[in-house]
Amino acid sequence: MEDPKYQYYGVPVLSFEGGPDVCPFDLVTFTVHRQDKALLYEVYSNQHQQFAEAQKFINTKKSKSRVLVSQVFQPISEDDFNSWLTFITDQLDLFFERLEPDVNLYFDFSPNSLKAAGKLLLGWFSSPDSIQAESELFCDLYTYIGEVFHRNLGAQFYLPASEDDEKFGQPSIRCINDETFSLPQLAFDALVSQKADFVFQVYNRMVNSEGRV
Repeated sequence: MEDPKYQYYGVPVLSFEGGPDVCPFDLVTFTVHRQDKALLYEVYSNQHQQFAEAQKFINTKKSKSRVLVSQVFQPISEDDFNSWLTFITDQLDLFFERLEPDVNLYFDFSPNSLKAAGKLLLGWFSSPDSIQAESELFCDLYTYIGEVFHRNLGAQFYLPASEDDEKFGQPSIRCINDETFSLPQLAFDALVSQKADFVFQVYNRMVNSEGRV
């Protein structure tokens, strides 16, 4: 649909006769939220009750989440990115000082420490809507996540410069296999998934795709 006011304007959707339009990305997000492996099959089988439930959940969460994302993920300048890179160590030192000693022990930049980061993320932020109030802590966590990928996988930090890139202006990493991630989005997706090992699983997928032991 060409109407800019249409909720899926400019986004690929699935259209079904007699049913609502569904965005595949939203459908996958809802499946993760529900932890329901059968949901996609039920949608495929035209279970319209599931359609309606998915659409209701998506519509109630989407408006707040998209406003939130646009606020937290405002593009930064190249100068700000370079400053962030320069002071990553100092930023993380301050972050570690805020942690309780028994928690700090788990933040050793090992791959397993991504589980501790995920647990802390879920503990600090009750929902995606709560990120804005503690955006500095959110930044500290995604910075730590990026540093773990950098130290263990050789991932390189970069700032997407093209406005056509969905990661435009967001601190990002590029892995050896050329897969890229926005660090804020990766942390945000972990929070939405409500899985403490979400980022750790992403890391393991990178390890497997690069043929590492």
